[in-house]
Amino acid sequence: MGRRFRELGYIEGKNFVLESRGLGEHRDKLAETAAELARAKPDVAIAAGSESVLRALRQTMGTTPIVMVAVDYDPVEKNYIAGLARPGGNITGVYLRQVESAAKRLELLKEALPHVTRVAALFDHATRDQFRAAEEVAAKLGVELVPQELRGITYDFPAALAAAASAKAQAVLASPLEHSFLSATD
Repeated sequence: MGRRFRELGYIEGKNFVLESRGLGEHRDKLAETAAELARAKPDVAIAAGSESVLRALRQTMGTTPIVMVAVDYDPVEKNYIAGLARPGGNITGVYLRQVESAAKRLELLKEALPHVTRVAALFDHATRDQFRAAEEVAAKLGVELVPQELRGITYDFPAALAAAASAKAQAVLASPLEHSFLSATD
């Protein structure tokens, strides 16, 4: 681990263990992987990334503290925590507000390509709120969004792009799509 951990007296393998699980394309194994981490009885679990990671850990960890790095979802709005200053329960962490960046990305696209009036918007279940934020700005910019929701274990980008082309989209706006990573420490 890092220098700061050593300065604080934490030495991996001696007085703490870091267990990590990257899922890659195997998002269907998320619940199983979270349960596996819970069986290890960690002192704390870290939920980094999409909402599905936090949801899986919350369902399996019981009262084990969970530190989230919430990306692309609002943990207060989704009722995982009571508030950022006082989260309550066993979940705490940080929230990376990227919802507003979807509208900004659309504004920048329109600025770079002022003639564009139809934009395909790629999103998944984890970034649906980003699509909605872009929708709110689209009319003001004179842009019609063509929604292309990506679903399943692996996304079918060729089909989504073919559908966008069929809908005569002139550009593509892509949200940062779901990624999953789980870790826990003893």
